[in-house]
Amino acid sequence: MASPCARSSGFRAAVAIALSLAVSGCAVEWTREHKLYCRMDETLGIRETLTFDRGAIDDAAWKRFEADTIAHAFPHGFTTIGTASSRVVTIAHADDAASDAAASDIVKRFRAEFPHDAVRRERSAVCLLP
Repeated sequence: MASPCARSSGFRAAVAIALSLAVSGCAVEWTREHKLYCRMDETLGIRETLTFDRGAIDDAAWKRFEADTIAHAFPHGFTTIGTASSRVVTIAHADDAASDAAASDIVKRFRAEFPHDAVRRERSAVCLLP
């Protein structure tokens, strides 16, 4: 008869294998809820900060991307800051699926149009005035 320690380590190994098989190939999106208590005259929103590496993108190509993609996705406004190595776009919007999809679409379109350049996306919870 096997000792309790031998059975325990075999059980742990079986559980580890089962867990690795269960999650392999699965796309898991980890989210963490963060409570932000806004004033009565504010609503909970999201601030997207998209950082686009300049790379070899000329000003005309960027202006076209900005007008056709970013302004189309967020017609109520956004802020763009250009630096020597990147462009930073900040967008404040409602915390909803449509706005999240619009920001994701901007990232996808940039990667498709400028595959040699990088883009980073940062999201923060904010309180917005209407």
